Amino acid sequence: VMISDVIAPEFIKLSTEKLNIKLGDKASITAIVNPLNSTDTSVKWESSNSDIATVSQNGEITAISAGTSIISAKTSNGIIASCEVKVIDPNVHEYVDLGLPSGLLWATTDIGALTPEDEGLEFVWGGTSVDTKWADIKDIVLGYDEISDTEYDVAKVQWGNGWRLPTAEEARELMKY
Repeated sequence: VMISDVIAPEFIKLSTEKLNIKLGDKASITAIVNPLNSTDTSVKWESSNSDIATVSQNGEITAISAGTSIISAKTSNGIIASCEVKVIDPNVHEYVDLGLPSGLLWATTDIGALTPEDEGLEFVWGGTSVDTKWADIKDIVLGYDEISDTEYDVAKVQWGNGWRLPTAEEARELMKY
């Protein structure tokens, strides 16, 4: 190979710039080096915090502990692209104070969601497991007030630690403000 035949990488792009991953899970990202006919399209992967997430040299990320780590791919000539990886512990549930008169704190996610934008799991009313079928609980006729903080309260059963579904009055307060 003559020096004039070397085509250096000019740009690198990752398959994603942000990634949310559950604690203990794995995910893969890929790097595309441009121009595509670069002489050397290899990249070296690196994690800014391997206590939170590690990355193999083929771009496989492993979530180690809750937090945020930056995963970077670097070309042989020093061009870098990065992805922010947020490792989420699904057993830790965050809440927000919406400043409501009651002072009630609300969960930041639905049950089963990793982020506020994600869809949660789907449950039948009065069912506390995704496997519960309507036929299993069809005789349960409970409203908000009757179900909140009982054995039929999905938030209490799934999350424990003081979590519960809102009462009818609490739901109305949320809609009002």
